[in-house]
Amino acid sequence: MSKPDFSIEAIDMKDVGDVAAGSAALGSYLAWLPETAALLAIIWTLIRIYEWGRVRIFGKEGKIL
Repeated sequence: MSKPDFSIEAIDMKDVGDVAAGSAALGSYLAWLPETAALLAIIWTLIRIYEWGRVRIFGKEGKIL
């Protein structure tokens, strides 16, 4: 069994293209991650405001105060 060739000459252009494509995909994923986190934070805040208002109006037992 022969040893794998890890020399610079053994690197194929397809490998370089694969790394570039993977880097581009990861970069685009990380670019929309902050927007997704912001959207989830807005949704969470709206849920908390709704719950606060519901408890304020109906109380913890669900009866109108």
